[in-house]
Amino acid sequence: NYQRLPVERSMGLEVAWPDSAELIAEFQLVTEEIIEMRNRNPQFQEADFAFEEAYLRGLLATTLEKYGYSAPGRPRGKLVSPKGSLMHWGALGIYLPFISEGSVDAGLPTLTQPFTLIHEMSHGYGFGDEGTANFWAYLSCIESEEESLQYVGKLTYWRHLARLVYYDYPDQYTEIRHLITPEITSDLELIRTTYDKYPAYFPELYSKIYDRYLKAQGIEEGIKSYSRVVALIIAWQEKEQASDQTQ
Repeated sequence: NYQRLPVERSMGLEVAWPDSAELIAEFQLVTEEIIEMRNRNPQFQEADFAFEEAYLRGLLATTLEKYGYSAPGRPRGKLVSPKGSLMHWGALGIYLPFISEGSVDAGLPTLTQPFTLIHEMSHGYGFGDEGTANFWAYLSCIESEEESLQYVGKLTYWRHLARLVYYDYPDQYTEIRHLITPEITSDLELIRTTYDKYPAYFPELYSKIYDRYLKAQGIEEGIKSYSRVVALIIAWQEKEQASDQTQ
């Protein structure tokens, strides 16, 4: 999509969907990581997660160039009002390729805005697949120097994992979920209650329409491609670990 070389080919990633043991182990590990990150920064407030569009675009461009991609131009990633104008239609953000502009609902909690903005700007740099856009948002966040952004990236990844484990392995989900500290529980509750302020009018209809739209754009997995970020991150981690062991 958008003529970019797929990341698995460009970065030499062996991407495969994790089996049950791998998925649960990853969920356990990332749970421990976000606990450690949040314990190290108990003072985090909403303002700590607010970043300018230009700064986030710079992080994304730096990340793309680090992994061998050019990052020309200045794709937009802007917050749009009124709050809920996108969320009521089932979207957190939307990218308009004809003007290279990504828009994100201003109603999103500050804790999720940076990841979503970088996701939309990733489309502007030529990546159509939703999982790939999530992958670049994750790397941009966790490789930044800002601990608040590192937490944003890791917590968003944790939520993807939690959703998968919750539906397929509920007993393991409950066991690991009990480890979460009150501070993280408060963060997750803030995200949930904020989303609840702007419920989608026709969630099932939107999902079907958007699924067909993505498939028409050449994304065979459709709306399921969002969760592809899990397989990409695991493959990237495995390559990084193998590289460290050979040095």
